[in-house]
Amino acid sequence: MAPEDNWKKIKEKRDREDQVDSGIRLPAKEFRKPEFEKPGEGMLLLLIERAEPMIEQINSLYHQYFVGVEKRPPAEAPRQLEALVKQIASGTKLTAQEKFRYQSFQTHVQTFFEKWDREIKKFDSTPRAKKAK
Repeated sequence: MAPEDNWKKIKEKRDREDQVDSGIRLPAKEFRKPEFEKPGEGMLLLLIERAEPMIEQINSLYHQYFVGVEKRPPAEAPRQLEALVKQIASGTKLTAQEKFRYQSFQTHVQTFFEKWDREIKKFDSTPRAKKAK
């Protein structure tokens, strides 16, 4: 049997499977609901997903400052993160699940802000930091 025959058989088998599958599937309108039924609904999770990488980025910027790569602590990125947290807080009425997710996220962010404030105070009080200024 030639390799071309094998490929033809495989293709035919896949075509038959696709035809069978297409008969089982529901039309797209029946099982697909809109991403957000009300304005703002579900946006919480998208905003939180957008904020989590920002936290890591800000943490990295602070570490660069403490090591000496950066001359000044980051200022703009933490402000953007605070604005995003406020935007999340000003959202629409939340379900219990969304409220729990928001509260745990808010606690996570607040913990990082407190950590960064502590580290800056500690860093500024070291003799090395005073010499650099």
